[in-house]
Amino acid sequence: MSWIVTNLWLIPAVPLAASLIILGVANSRRRAAATLAIVGQIAAFALSILAFLPTLQTPGYRAFHNFTWFTFGENALRIGWVLDPLAAAMLIMIALVGLCIFVFSIGYMADDKNFTRFFAYLSFFSAAMLGV
Repeated sequence: MSWIVTNLWLIPAVPLAASLIILGVANSRRRAAATLAIVGQIAAFALSILAFLPTLQTPGYRAFHNFTWFTFGENALRIGWVLDPLAAAMLIMIALVGLCIFVFSIGYMADDKNFTRFFAYLSFFSAAMLGV
């Protein structure tokens, strides 16, 4: 199993971390908020490409990663993810379209008073979409 399969959680975690950092920054840091959001989206896009590469090398590629989330006595609640060609293609598409939206939004939201909050929410939305 490749490194990216066990670390697929990083793809939505990067925009989520960017969102939380932007929310913690004051409204006066408009440029920093946009830059952080775009850097987080670029990182998610790069990780998505890394996730796509193993699916190109092997026909019918499908990788699973599961771990125990909670244990209730003898029962365990397990959570995990699957990496296959369709999931990898969707990760790339969501990250790339999100990146285009982020770049476009810099000019579109330039005069808005809630500029930083917008980029925090947009990064959170991107993290949610990448997590699906």
